[in-house]
Amino acid sequence: TARISPIHAFCTSVLREYPIEADVDPAFAILEEVDADALRRQAVRQTLETLANRADEDPDKEALRRTLGEWPRRYLDNILAGLLRKKRLARYWCHRYAEQSPQAICKHWRQMRDAAWRRSALPCATSRPTRPRKTPSTSPRPWRKTY
Repeated sequence: TARISPIHAFCTSVLREYPIEADVDPAFAILEEVDADALRRQAVRQTLETLANRADEDPDKEALRRTLGEWPRRYLDNILAGLLRKKRLARYWCHRYAEQSPQAICKHWRQMRDAAWRRSALPCATSRPTRPRKTPSTSPRPWRKTY
């Protein structure tokens, strides 16, 4: 008989049935999103503390000092945790812009912003015209007497 299950349950059962072939611990546990978020925040906090404890002349510590001078710590924590959540996308952007000048990066971002704006404005420009809505008349109502 065939079992019907969600893809995550199916994958879990395959990994449990073939742990050696998959190179996983047979007693593995599924990491819940709440726990994953807590681990990401802990990793961010530990990384920032490690940077803060480096020697004063370390360029990474200086970069952290300047960043914290510009942005609140909680904001920085949230940004870094978000990057960890989207690490594949963040890695792509880092590789894409690693060799470009700040001016080239800003130019590309402006082009993406403008293209997104055009896409969002396009349905409005191409949609069928609608009949004007009737607006309440400012003239006296016929049931009212005017003196």
